[in-house]
Amino acid sequence: MDAATYAAAMCAAFLVGVAALGTLAVYLLDRAANRRDRAAQRPRDRAAQRPRDPYADAQALAARRRAEHLGRARVPVATRSAVATWPR
Repeated sequence: MDAATYAAAMCAAFLVGVAALGTLAVYLLDRAANRRDRAAQRPRDRAAQRPRDPYADAQALAARRRAEHLGRARVPVATRSAVATWPR
């Protein structure tokens, strides 16, 4: 490869890299602008909203499931005498 071909290849690689970085910069700037726009559209009074309590949610779910299964029969549990042995 002579010097002119090498220089042309390096220049082309440099230009492709610059184009890729430019495209990435435009994408990231557009994404940041969209996030700012969405944040501006959200209600500002977040302090008035109570944060969710996952522990209380889990307790409420457990109570609801307990109430649903209150009248149902228990699941039978296999005991040692009820387990069939495999034929040999």
